Amino acid sequence: MAAEESESRLVPAGSSDSSAQKRFRFKLRSQRSGVNTADVRPRNQGGIAPIVAKKDDHIVLDLKDGHPCTIWTVLSLWFVFFFPYSPLFLPTIAAGLYIAYRQLSHSVWLVWAALNILFLLLPPYYNRLFREEYFRRLYITLAHYANSSRAVIPAKQYPPGKRYIFGLHPHGRVMYSTALISQLHDVFRRVLPEGGGDVFGAIAAAFFYVPFVRNWFYMLGAISAAKPSMRAQLERGNNVAIVVGGVKEVCLPTYPDKDVLYLKKRFGFIKLALETKAGLVPVYFFNENSLFKPQPLRFLKFWEAVNHYVPIGVPLFHGFWNLPFPYQRDLLMAFGEPLFAKDGETVEEFHSRYVEAVKQLFNKYVGMSADPKHKLVLV
Repeated sequence: MAAEESESRLVPAGSSDSSAQKRFRFKLRSQRSGVNTADVRPRNQGGIAPIVAKKDDHIVLDLKDGHPCTIWTVLSLWFVFFFPYSPLFLPTIAAGLYIAYRQLSHSVWLVWAALNILFLLLPPYYNRLFREEYFRRLYITLAHYANSSRAVIPAKQYPPGKRYIFGLHPHGRVMYSTALISQLHDVFRRVLPEGGGDVFGAIAAAFFYVPFVRNWFYMLGAISAAKPSMRAQLERGNNVAIVVGGVKEVCLPTYPDKDVLYLKKRFGFIKLALETKAGLVPVYFFNENSLFKPQPLRFLKFWEAVNHYVPIGVPLFHGFWNLPFPYQRDLLMAFGEPLFAKDGETVEEFHSRYVEAVKQLFNKYVGMSADPKHKLVLV
């Protein structure tokens, strides 16, 4: 516990007093004591999250890296991440098409239909270098918006010659932390061995039947959460990240004092790991469920019934000023150690070990989070 208390007061290392113009005040409020600690260091410009603390078994990375939340941060988050998933998106598109129709008559519908067909027929396009160079710049704004954003990773890289399935918990209302970590190739490179392949995020297969959306997700390095898609990437030597709770977890209520994970009945990713001999890595996102307001149980039950037919999660979410926009929180993303199936181990036995690993990961790092007394409940 002493180690956890000391890490809640992280002070960046490597500070000096030269080049004053390139320096700034870096503050990280202690969640345990409320004391402000400060240090002076140059802001990182290389697209790599800097190390702010080292221990024998783990390293702490500062994803925010002192960047302030600006108007550009808020606007980019709104138009790229939240507006397309908000209740305002479809009415806005419909209104735009109607205005264009009044100006250009029926040709608008022909152009719209042609564009939808074109984007459905276009083959998937993915470029790893493009993703690492440009999408990281866009998605790192999620870390800049937060009060603080840190990642805790093991001090040693994972064993070479293996493939890995990253199990992400919890889902959250809109997968905020998942979206952030999905484009931080520099974080994955610290844990994966040299030549360890790319990391593809698995999402609901329904997204890949929607024009424009499917093309965007392909460029982001997303794949269908269907088993054949994930197996294909693992067999190519790549790795897969999947939000284990899925839409079922989205429909669970959130609480200020505990996280509820839908995990006890999730066996598909366990079977995939057994069949492909991939390692399972639990990843926990602390404070993910506090980004939006809790919603009534009846409301969530309604959307749970809808998701039996259309897996869209809970599209009506509210946060800052009761808008579909998140609160600013202190985020912590913790990576666990990989688990590999033992000889003769059954799906149920491997699943039990994974569940225990998630609990241990939570208990180990909850003291570094914004709420050290937070609880974990599995259903």
